[in-house]
Amino acid sequence: NDVHGKNHHRRGTFGCHVESFTLLRSDGKTHRCSATDNARLFSATIGGMGLTGLILSASIRLMRVHSLDIVERVTPFRDLCEFFDLAAAADQANEYAVAWIDQLAGGRNSGRGLLLTGNHAEHGSHAASRAGGNFSVPVQPPFNVLNRPFLTAFNAAYRWRKSRATVPRQAGYQGFFFPLDGVRDWNRLYGPKGLFQHQSVVPEQTAREAVPALLAAARQAGQGSFLTVLKRFGSIRSPALLSFPRPGYTLTLDFPNRGAATLTLLRELDRITVEAGGAVNPYKDARMGAEIFASSFPEWQRLEALRDHAFMSDFWARTAKRLDTRRGSVEAAE
Repeated sequence: NDVHGKNHHRRGTFGCHVESFTLLRSDGKTHRCSATDNARLFSATIGGMGLTGLILSASIRLMRVHSLDIVERVTPFRDLCEFFDLAAAADQANEYAVAWIDQLAGGRNSGRGLLLTGNHAEHGSHAASRAGGNFSVPVQPPFNVLNRPFLTAFNAAYRWRKSRATVPRQAGYQGFFFPLDGVRDWNRLYGPKGLFQHQSVVPEQTAREAVPALLAAARQAGQGSFLTVLKRFGSIRSPALLSFPRPGYTLTLDFPNRGAATLTLLRELDRITVEAGGAVNPYKDARMGAEIFASSFPEWQRLEALRDHAFMSDFWARTAKRLDTRRGSVEAAE
């Protein structure tokens, strides 16, 4: 997957840093791929969701940093309008920038949140810290713990604690990049049915209308998101044939799986996104329909043409192959 980070505005996607790789296809042949060698396979494999073959080795360009510690600054904002006014300047001034949104807040508090920016500390630790915090969810509860009262209290506590930091603070990278991992096995809180994640990206021109509409749809459906993240993507072009990040704003929402009600909400979020000229992220998807995929990635047929036909996924069968079958039926009818 052509993943992105909190510094997409400066560094682009993961694919921007891949120099080359060796790809094994199901016919037994290996191909060295780069921007100049087997360029079509190179482009298709980056963001190709594992469908073009098996990567045996890769050369990746890394970024030199002063230290692993991050100097974090927290800037509260009253609403989304204030966030949009802050976002571009925050990206220009910082290596990392992302916003946390209080998704359940409505009325005059709708869209409030925290803008979290960070840069590598010039004088900090060079030692990798141990993953996982001191707290854990030791057992799987038989039901979803993340109900509305819990999330309302959690959001209030998180916002209060983070807002207290009136000056930048230096901390380890784990807490800045992976806040949920401070609680081991946090995913158990969602209960035995797990969760759905919806991540969308909409162009800058429509973001001020689309992002509030996405948040409002979730509130009106009575669904609470444990972690709601909003980020501005930059304009650095990925070498990938299919890549989710594109200029605009990306909103990520995590919902407990409540069956049909959650799926109905996700389809509504899909609709709002596509009508705003945006796309839905397929990388963590478990239910996207073929039409939404085609609207989000109109060049999907180019990946299908380069897919290793011994490789298939549930996602590809559910989306691209259905589109391919329909196209074949239409051509046969004609």
